[in-house]
Amino acid sequence: MHGPCRRRHSTALQPRRRRLAGTTVRAGDVAGQLAAGAILAIVALVDPAPAHAENEPDIDCSTVKAEASPQVVLTYCASRAFEEAEAVLSEQLEKTKAILAGWDDNLEPSVRGAEEALLQAQASWLVYRDQHCRAGGFFVRGGTMERMVVYQCMADATRKRTEELRFLAMGNGL
Repeated sequence: MHGPCRRRHSTALQPRRRRLAGTTVRAGDVAGQLAAGAILAIVALVDPAPAHAENEPDIDCSTVKAEASPQVVLTYCASRAFEEAEAVLSEQLEKTKAILAGWDDNLEPSVRGAEEALLQAQASWLVYRDQHCRAGGFFVRGGTMERMVVYQCMADATRKRTEELRFLAMGNGL
């Protein structure tokens, strides 16, 4: 078959390739992926400082206006908001965990489990949040807004979870 309709290479049948540290790795090539991961791990050990710390942009996200800012700035600010929400959640989780451990201490050993229930709930919530927000990003899938939308969702969900943990620590408001 000749002419403009003829495909030279069938991309559907060719393995996907990724470039990492100058090496081509085929998707599904476990050994190659492990080698690439090992390279990244070695780089992380040699330079333990986070790469973003020295390349942190000088952006004041409190003054960023969505209608007048490039998408990369909006995505950066959404990621910072998520990181900040995660830090507050982590602090509240530790406080709530300590309170629930105290509740457990006041119970007979056979009926304890508040702290463990909290930890299991938190692990389940993290899976829920990540998948819920990932699903929410599909309406802009593949576009430059996708990461920003996911970060915003994760920041909002994380703030709500922080409030839930505060409420729980107060004995559910009782």
